[in-house]
Amino acid sequence: MAAEAAVGAAVQVLLQNLITLSEEQISLVRDFKKDLKKLKDSLSMIQDLLDDAEKKQITEKAVKRWLKKLEGVAFDADNVLDELNYQNLSKKIQTQYKMKKTARIRCFILPQCVPDARRLKMARKIKDINQNLEEINLEATKYGLQKSIAGAHAPLTGSSAGRETDSFGIDPIFLGRENDVSAIVKTMTTLPNGQVLSILPIVGMGGLGKSTVARQVFDHEEIRAHFDKHLWVHVSEKFDAVILLNKIHTLLTETNVELGAKQALLEKIQKHLGGKKYLLVLDDVWNENQEIWDDFINPLRGISSGTGNGIIVTTRSEIVSSVVRTLPVHRLKNLPEVECWSIIRAKAFREDNNIPSQLETVGVSIAKRCQGLPLAAKVVGALLRDKNIDEWISIEKNWLSKSGSENNVSNILKLSYDHLSSPSLKKCFAYCSIFPKGYNLDKERLVELWMAEGFLGGNDDMEIVGNKFFSLLLQNSLLQAVKKGDYNNTTYYNMHDLVHDLASSGYQVRYITLQSTDVETGRILKEQARYLRTLYFHGNVRDIMLSDFKCLHALIIVRDGVESNDDQELPSSFGELIHLRCLDISGIRIKCLPDSIGELYHLQTFRASYVLEKMPNTTKHLTSLRHLHIPQIELPPEIGRLISLRTLPYFVVGDEKGCGIGELGSLKNLRGELDNYNLEKVHSKEEAESANLSQKQDIVQLMLRWSTENREGENCDESVLEGLQPHPNLRILRIGGFSGKRFPSWFSNLSGLNNLTMIMIARCKECEQVPTLGHLPNLKSILLRGLDNVQTIGSLFYGIDDNCSSTSSNRVSKTVFPALVRLELQGMPKLTEWLEAELPSAVDNQELVAFPRLEYLEVHGCEQLMSVPKLQIYSIDGLTCLPDWLLSNNQNLRKLAISYCNNLTHLVPRLEGAGVSLRDLFIYNCPKLRELPDDLHSLNALEKLNITGCPNLETIPYPHEMMESSLESLTLKGLTNLRNMEMVIGWYCSNKMPRLSTLILDVPMMNMITTNSSSLSEITAGSSSSGHDSSLRYLSIDSTRCDEYSNSFVDAILKASTKSLNILSLAGNNCDDQSSGYLPDQIQHLTALSKLFLHDLGNIQEFPEWFGNNNSFSSSLQLLHINNCKKLRHLPSKEAMLHLTKLSYLAVGRCPLLNLKKIREISDDDDSEWPKISHIPEVYEDGNQIPTHAQ
Repeated sequence: MAAEAAVGAAVQVLLQNLITLSEEQISLVRDFKKDLKKLKDSLSMIQDLLDDAEKKQITEKAVKRWLKKLEGVAFDADNVLDELNYQNLSKKIQTQYKMKKTARIRCFILPQCVPDARRLKMARKIKDINQNLEEINLEATKYGLQKSIAGAHAPLTGSSAGRETDSFGIDPIFLGRENDVSAIVKTMTTLPNGQVLSILPIVGMGGLGKSTVARQVFDHEEIRAHFDKHLWVHVSEKFDAVILLNKIHTLLTETNVELGAKQALLEKIQKHLGGKKYLLVLDDVWNENQEIWDDFINPLRGISSGTGNGIIVTTRSEIVSSVVRTLPVHRLKNLPEVECWSIIRAKAFREDNNIPSQLETVGVSIAKRCQGLPLAAKVVGALLRDKNIDEWISIEKNWLSKSGSENNVSNILKLSYDHLSSPSLKKCFAYCSIFPKGYNLDKERLVELWMAEGFLGGNDDMEIVGNKFFSLLLQNSLLQAVKKGDYNNTTYYNMHDLVHDLASSGYQVRYITLQSTDVETGRILKEQARYLRTLYFHGNVRDIMLSDFKCLHALIIVRDGVESNDDQELPSSFGELIHLRCLDISGIRIKCLPDSIGELYHLQTFRASYVLEKMPNTTKHLTSLRHLHIPQIELPPEIGRLISLRTLPYFVVGDEKGCGIGELGSLKNLRGELDNYNLEKVHSKEEAESANLSQKQDIVQLMLRWSTENREGENCDESVLEGLQPHPNLRILRIGGFSGKRFPSWFSNLSGLNNLTMIMIARCKECEQVPTLGHLPNLKSILLRGLDNVQTIGSLFYGIDDNCSSTSSNRVSKTVFPALVRLELQGMPKLTEWLEAELPSAVDNQELVAFPRLEYLEVHGCEQLMSVPKLQIYSIDGLTCLPDWLLSNNQNLRKLAISYCNNLTHLVPRLEGAGVSLRDLFIYNCPKLRELPDDLHSLNALEKLNITGCPNLETIPYPHEMMESSLESLTLKGLTNLRNMEMVIGWYCSNKMPRLSTLILDVPMMNMITTNSSSLSEITAGSSSSGHDSSLRYLSIDSTRCDEYSNSFVDAILKASTKSLNILSLAGNNCDDQSSGYLPDQIQHLTALSKLFLHDLGNIQEFPEWFGNNNSFSSSLQLLHINNCKKLRHLPSKEAMLHLTKLSYLAVGRCPLLNLKKIREISDDDDSEWPKISHIPEVYEDGNQIPTHAQ
């Protein structure tokens, strides 16, 4: 059924293209215009019969033969019309360039000199085609074929091609196999240590998810950590030891190499593996021959010097598993119906969990027909997306119930194919099967081949249509995304084997893959050459008889696997392939191209390998060329004639005529990436503007490079760069070798580069200023390298000027570099200061925010940098310590903040006089930080020290001599392993922190206690004898044990702060110690305490007697906040509460046993505390205000 559908789709695509082409040719020829019009009418008439023919061919063999006959005639018509179009292009080129007649040019290329005999021959061909079409029309009437509704075959272009999805990545839907993955991971990470190779087969029928499970295992974090090397090789039907070893070698070396002798490959693999432990996945193995398997595995086992290596083999065959296994076979079972329904639901509804019950009923029924195969569930789920209930029911009843249960999977795959939105899309799908199973498809190359075959129409949007088609196949699970190896992050795609079988059932001899070493190659080529439209050839170009391949649209040539560095040559007869649209010789070594390449007027895509040295001057005649993929070589003159170009990877400005920058001006369709070299040969702004870069809206990556060799004296680089202003759509900009002193005005244009995400400026040795970049809203990465003359980074960099004030009366914030994540400064030897971003002094209604998202900062080769006012280092996983120069070379650094650096173990061993200006040091959430500099106390200007969330830090360095600290704020939180807290407290209590006004401690108090009892007595003595006037105003201590010994430490701090402490916050850990029923006694002596916060004091049931008993703080306390004291029943006595004469605010929360309810009549047994608080103006319980007499 799929084969018949493929034939129908192929004919529909052909006829639509022919109708369009014939319409174009009618107006361009005179000799047989009447015949061409008749051809168009006949094609249109037959096209209306195709729908009925496609349905009837399944049951009526005569109709099937009719379609095959029509296909043959349609291909003949296509070739004739294409040749006519070629002649018209040739005539246009001759007129435009005034080409001279030469002996090497075939006569039919130049229409005015085409012999009458040739013209008559073409006219006879058209007449013969018309006669054949008349017979086909008569046969259609004989078979009773009916016309379809008008417009049913409108071509699919532009927006009608279906919405483009975002399914670029690996399909995230992985359900029902989690236990399989866990079991295999456990097996592979516990392999026998004494065994060199352990082999585990995964066995299951096609579509069961063997490769998917293996890929999940392959990418599992435990597998990644356990094995040093991870290698994935797709095997398929052909099991060749040399080919497999070559693939392994390619993965290890990250380079594509030619096949070599087996012994040489093994030696290379052994060298790269060394003693490393590796995991090798052999996917889709079919070989059942023990001898062939041994020929591969025994040498591999012999070159492995280490043990504990693992191999996973996926196969459908139980015989294969018995041949290869050394470990128990892991057999995948069919998924339960409920899991299949889960996959269908995930595919059909994505993240929408509100599924109508009626749809669920139908969906469960469909899931049963998936026979437990994840592939079938994914395909049918994608098919059901965005369809209504009637369509679900129709698919379930009319499609999936036609055959017995044994054919359900095939029916599901065929159903997905039938529902593809157009014949062109179906043809694109079937075309993918010309590549072998497991072949990694490149999206860009595949679209170029579809385009060459005419599947995408003939308008300017062919690539857009192709990308949409590709996304639709991916969305419908007819293609699947895979990742190639560990080192190549490019995403490739392939077909599941069952889907490949479906696609190849409509396989056409017009699209073929051949190898020159095939026994039948010569015979096949001779028989099929004149029919072929695509040839994927493995071998030497000299083995192809080009004269036999007159109809080729796409030719891809790759090496046949024999190791050879010999260069090949393209024969001049290549110019005879007048229908050729895609020529890919990137797989063979071709250094030079014949001039006849310039006669391929239909050529749309050309690819060559890195060894290509020159393009011929005739390249300028390839006016249909859209994609030019070549290495960086000298381009031929007049490249600007190629007005259809979309892909031009680079442009080198030359001195010859036709090699100037102005050649880019006419290339209006360029897109993607464009690298420009030798810009020193552009001599003015006007000449630069002739490139018209500002109008090229589809260029997203741009490189502008000047050569730095032999450049002396004056230059015009500044005016040239001014004229090279890119379009606002640009995302990546690289500038190299620019010798101007300042960057152009378009850098600071508020909307000129708003889409820019990355900029690199390198080797601009004369620049004295960095460009204005702070205003760019999407800029994520900046690399400044080799700016030798830049001395200061200041307000120009941030984009702050005197006109940045806001008209709003409210205070607003201005952000510079709002999206920047990565900033690198490298090789700037004269850079001495990096100024802080500051608003002008006249601006008083704004606050400035700089670098709010910066995660990575690198400063390297800037030895003279003395001023970095604020430095924030955020989330750099590779950072284990700070570079030595960071503090020593930046003596004016005032603020250093380090956060979320997961592997940071220390800052620097010793400061040794560095950091003399550092005022603020913040370290947040660095879980592996173990130590601080021994001479941390030497930071004489340090005012704020905050260390939070560093559980492995054990000590805070303190001076052994009695020297004073400049600290004003000290915060130590989340330091669960800190062991010398008592020393820090002793330092404070001994008046060595006279300026300290804020002290926040969130450290388990047990860590404050040492077994040396002298610590407590020394601290207590220090707080008693110091007699100093403390500056401490705010004290917060969390994780308090609330026992007598721990409270003694707190008492020591309080005793040293008797006259100064204004705010005190104590929090416990809700421990159940019976000894935790009281507060530190020293609180009663705090004469300046105005606010007291008590949290999580686990076992406190009532306040101590001294609380409010005419002590020092009775007349100062204004606010009391009690929270989460779950056993607290009573406040101080009413008399004690009345002694708190200034208490005006009381808040109680989450104290379930404390009754503050207001009572009307007081009884003896009433436990309400309300009478004790009735005089306080503001009282809150759990956020709700309680009425009192004072209100």
